[in-house]
Amino acid sequence: MLHLIFQRSANALLERVTQEDGLLFLHHAVFNVLKTSQYATKLATLPYSPRLYVLRSDLQSHGIAVERLIEGVQPIDYSGFVALTREYPSVCSWT
Repeated sequence: MLHLIFQRSANALLERVTQEDGLLFLHHAVFNVLKTSQYATKLATLPYSPRLYVLRSDLQSHGIAVERLIEGVQPIDYSGFVALTREYPSVCSWT
């Protein structure tokens, strides 16, 4: 499943995510994947590593450099976003 995360407080998601899932951070949720975020600490405690993505244009609109992201986060553009929706069998939005 591809999880589209739009909010900064998406803690309930971590209880449902599996190893096969992808997490795409959008809008204000891009702050969740900063190395210094509390959410990054929670992601690090998962017993597996889901695939992590962030929309590059949202990083740019918030003035966030890629170097500030936790290891393993893949910045993507809109065509990458569309490709992810085709790759995963289902999509869930967290707003």
